[in-house]
Amino acid sequence: MKPLILTVCVFLMTSCSEDNCTRMLKDRSEMRVEAKDPLRSHAQKVFDRGIGWSNDAPPEPAEASFSIEKQVIMVKKGMSFEKAWIGFFFESFNIGHSGEFREIYEKALEGKLSREEWVRENTMVEYRAAQEFLTFSDSFLEPYFRLNGKSIEEIETIHFKYRSSFESWMASPEDSYPWNYWGKYYDTYLKER
Repeated sequence: MKPLILTVCVFLMTSCSEDNCTRMLKDRSEMRVEAKDPLRSHAQKVFDRGIGWSNDAPPEPAEASFSIEKQVIMVKKGMSFEKAWIGFFFESFNIGHSGEFREIYEKALEGKLSREEWVRENTMVEYRAAQEFLTFSDSFLEPYFRLNGKSIEEIETIHFKYRSSFESWMASPEDSYPWNYWGKYYDTYLKER
């Protein structure tokens, strides 16, 4: 009887993840691909890990984001095909570090982190996710875009940003990432704690 239960569980999990993928491609028409397209297959693998899709807009100024609480990825509407897929896959690596983000958040709630420490620690986690994304992008995403006649301009832009050093990320002006995202979050939700 156990193999039957296992089969039903796997079917239900796969069915839910396929629903997430189908909903994402319906909600973001700019991301639509054929059923057998490799992009869809890779997205399906993300959803097979138990990650969900949300049609909600990501928090400003992000073009894509994820929710630790809901374990979902969000992508801004109306972006180019390339930019939307880049955002989705980057956040799929970011969400893999949910535990680390949660630990940082707990420390901040306990008053153990200054604004700069909050920004630095979150940015370090995101920087590691960016390095993981670069490996994926180099081996799959950029070759896919080239092979399918898609623009690689967004890939080149993101590669330039992500290949820069962590310290250069931290040296960014206050009105750009990471300060305009993590710093703003701290000022809005954590400063008074």
